[in-house]
Amino acid sequence: VKAELDAQLHAHAEVRDVQWVGQIMAMLVSYSRIIQEDEQLWDIDCSLYLTEESAITADYTPRTSASDLIIKLGEWFDHKILDGLFDYTTRLFPGLATSSWKSQESALYLFVMLLSDFQDLGKPVQPAMAADYFQMIDYTIKTATAPFLRARGFLAAGMLGRSFQLPSIQPNPTDPAIPLLDHMIASVTAEESEAVQVACVKALEGLVSAEQVGLDKQGPIIAAIHNYLDNKDPADIEETDELLVTLSEALRAVVGMDPKIALSSEYQPLDMLFMLAKVGTSNFQVTMLVTETFEEVVKALAGDGPAFSALCTKSLPTLTGAFDVGPLTDDNPLVTIATELLAVLAEHGPEPLPDGFVAATFPKLNRVLMETTEGEVLRPGAETVKYALMHDHQQVFNWQDANGVSGLETCLRIIDRLLKHEIEDNAASEVGGLAAELVEKAGQERLGPYLPQLLQAVATRLYTAQAAAFIQSLIMVFARLSLAGAQDVVEFLSQLQINGENGLQI
Repeated sequence: VKAELDAQLHAHAEVRDVQWVGQIMAMLVSYSRIIQEDEQLWDIDCSLYLTEESAITADYTPRTSASDLIIKLGEWFDHKILDGLFDYTTRLFPGLATSSWKSQESALYLFVMLLSDFQDLGKPVQPAMAADYFQMIDYTIKTATAPFLRARGFLAAGMLGRSFQLPSIQPNPTDPAIPLLDHMIASVTAEESEAVQVACVKALEGLVSAEQVGLDKQGPIIAAIHNYLDNKDPADIEETDELLVTLSEALRAVVGMDPKIALSSEYQPLDMLFMLAKVGTSNFQVTMLVTETFEEVVKALAGDGPAFSALCTKSLPTLTGAFDVGPLTDDNPLVTIATELLAVLAEHGPEPLPDGFVAATFPKLNRVLMETTEGEVLRPGAETVKYALMHDHQQVFNWQDANGVSGLETCLRIIDRLLKHEIEDNAASEVGGLAAELVEKAGQERLGPYLPQLLQAVATRLYTAQAAAFIQSLIMVFARLSLAGAQDVVEFLSQLQINGENGLQI
């Protein structure tokens, strides 16, 4: 079949003269039309619309099937398929009273899918064709009353704008022309239809990721997303997985343009980020995007002492506040992500850490590490304490809790608990790194009689440890000590007897 279709393509100078191309475009456009049931569902829940747009729905619909086929044809016959789709699409736009908005939307949907594949494969599009498509998009955005056709216009503009500069448009004949990008930003909040609003957010994310947006638009885009979220009840978007992912991706892309925006009191992107983390705690993709965005901000500001201090001032109250949600013995996703973000902050912090860092984090960290058995919390929690010791052990040792317990003793208590047998190997896998850091930074003088007790506890836990990462972590304590005094380590272990076995054998 492929060979026959190819032969017919080569037999004609113009794609429009090849009968099968026109026939297949007519079929694909009719199969891709939005059905009434979807239209009603998407009106109620724009997250379902985004799910279909991202092709992650489990429903394999005729629309999805048609997009798969046009992508496959594009891979077989390259630009001839794009030419055929373009030729068919131009017939659906101004001048044809018979063409419905659903057919126009369908043709642009297929264009977005095909163009996305072309961009992935590095296949260029002719500037003349892009200009003609922009005219159709302009018509769609200005005149379409159907929200899903306007939404498609913005999505098509976003996809084309990754390779070509967005033109200016006149949304209303009486208004002066404005850049399409500005119109897209304004539409995130100005549009009545939520489908159009989220389509603009998705289109903007694509443009920013493709580095087609100037830094002067960073603030306005964040403000638009902020306004959109301000008009939502957090309880209403908890279950809207794909909407949360789309907002998180957009926020990550736009904050990444210049991470210093995270310190802005005008735009408050960190507040939005933490809000998305809070309502999307059960969504792995959302928590991953939030963590990665925060990590990028932390890394970007780590080399600037005052900026990093300002970041801590902004983020620590929210992060530590997450530990006050209830019993820490329960599995709470919010506590998990807050602990992971604290670990990110501590890991990339400067030396020394900002004043008050330990005082702000240790009371809550100590509580969570002493009460929970959840590995997803214990691992990043132990890492946070380890990084605090690594970057600023003096601040740790000089701190005291409300009961006068020193930072050193707090660390010893945390290590002692993590070495207990009721904590699973995987949950305690970071305790070795923490213990090694404490032994190295505190030294023989500070630890005194605690040092042999600590080492004996580590060796005892090593005797029963099963998980490879945990075993390696515990061995690290002795390995680090051996660098400073191998003789002392060998002597200590040789005198140690655990269940009738020598410490060196263990």
